[in-house]
Amino acid sequence: MQARDLLRPSPREWKEKRRQAAALQSREPMSGPQQILDSIGAIAKQLGRAPSHSEFFSRSGMTRYSVWKFFPKWNDAVRAAGLKPRKLRVQLQDSELLTDWGETARRKRALPSWRGYLVEGKYDPRTLEKRFGGRPSVRRAFCNFAKGKQEWADVVAPVPLS
Repeated sequence: MQARDLLRPSPREWKEKRRQAAALQSREPMSGPQQILDSIGAIAKQLGRAPSHSEFFSRSGMTRYSVWKFFPKWNDAVRAAGLKPRKLRVQLQDSELLTDWGETARRKRALPSWRGYLVEGKYDPRTLEKRFGGRPSVRRAFCNFAKGKQEWADVVAPVPLS
């Protein structure tokens, strides 16, 4: 018998280690759908609103997998608990985006660069770019938005349409 054989566990020892590991895993109570829904409701009661995905997992102690098994989409679980899911990505109206762009241009007394708008505007310039299709298109959209509106005359004048 060699020294390395003394360090290797016997088949009986391996079996015992696997049994112990399985016993440790089974101590965590299995979360069923009703337990998940009750937990969502309890946390919502504490918060006064439906919990976000991260708020729920940090407060409940449940694993993401235990919830995902029954509810692959978080908002489905919130709805099943009888709550209204929170919307984080609210679609902004074109008028809100263009108003902010115009107000930024007014404050700067010039057309805002993308970097300037990022610093001074309320929204990400990429939102404007995706919505209107690039910087020249944002200018065009703003001119169409401001057409006939006296309050934007000071901003529309320096806006070239090229």
